[in-house]
Amino acid sequence: MKASVTGADVWYKAPTMNPSDLNTYVPPVAPPSDKTEVEHNDDGSTTTTVTRPDGSQTITRETATGTESVVKKDKDGNVTSTEVTVSKEDAESGGVELPIEGVEPAADAGRAPEVEVKVPSSVTAGNPVRVTVPVAGGDAFEPDYGIVVFAVDEDGSEVLIPKCTVDDDGDVVFEVSGDVAIKVVDAAREMVDVTGADWFAGDVVDFATARGIVNGVPGAGEPEFRGDAPASRAMVAAMLHNLELAPEASSPEGFEDVDASDWYAAAAAWGASEGIVEGHGDGSRFGGEEPVTREQLAVFLMRYAAWLGMDTSARAEPAFPDAGSAAGWAPEAIEWAVAEGLFSGHGATAQLRPGAGATRAQVATVLMRFIARMYE
Repeated sequence: MKASVTGADVWYKAPTMNPSDLNTYVPPVAPPSDKTEVEHNDDGSTTTTVTRPDGSQTITRETATGTESVVKKDKDGNVTSTEVTVSKEDAESGGVELPIEGVEPAADAGRAPEVEVKVPSSVTAGNPVRVTVPVAGGDAFEPDYGIVVFAVDEDGSEVLIPKCTVDDDGDVVFEVSGDVAIKVVDAAREMVDVTGADWFAGDVVDFATARGIVNGVPGAGEPEFRGDAPASRAMVAAMLHNLELAPEASSPEGFEDVDASDWYAAAAAWGASEGIVEGHGDGSRFGGEEPVTREQLAVFLMRYAAWLGMDTSARAEPAFPDAGSAAGWAPEAIEWAVAEGLFSGHGATAQLRPGAGATRAQVATVLMRFIARMYE
């Protein structure tokens, strides 16, 4: 056979093979390919696992309602990325549980893996969706109320979402109004003055400190919780201000007895500008250092709930022997607080004690109940 290559004549010669080579010849083997497994689960979801030759995986799970998660793992089984796309059906229902394995809470936001949550355009600030993030070990252990959610900004910084809660299964719940990348963190702080004998040790302290509701009172060394100390009107304003990540007041109006140098000045100004806190008498004096009463706390919280856009129409006739001792301006707020389960009887006599002061731990407990009620 004759062929022309770049103008030169060459003769083609077929390769030869010795008969003995036939015993050692190995035909070429196709490179290994991905392995795909599809599992149809009892809950109506479908899980598709693609395993690559190097052991890395992409696990896609689609629920019966159309929400889809895509989780990527390296060859050692470590999660490298998690993305969840919430379906329109789940968004319209108002709530969705992310179809992912339980997330292991990190000790700090910097080391926590991201979970990217994408929602339909119908989800807005006025029409948010409740998101439940499964937490590792949540079903087997007591709920850890120190677990919170951080949102990741466009510049990569982590921002706490204070108004998140932990449900009875130990999973963390929060609201989203648009696409967001989140991190799950156990942010509870130890308080040096809290012992196991304190009724508020554990759940209340973990919940309040993790969300920045209570940051502690300066003590001899580390900040102290001082749960049995009286809560002041200023402290309550500061706790609510903390829940909103300390925004500036929307108007310059303030109180004549609050100086700009007072530690609670920003909280009092914000509360007043939003109609959440009011002063005494003609409203010009805040009385920040005065102990807050239980009935004042009910009024502050009802206004705060209304400001958040929550339904405050619930009422319950307080079945307490001293319910009639409430001030004339307080019954409506007290009836609302009792209906929402925020207030319970005090002490062995189960009295409401509307005019009595509230301790810091009691206020933290009420706020813990308040936030949980947001997701029921």
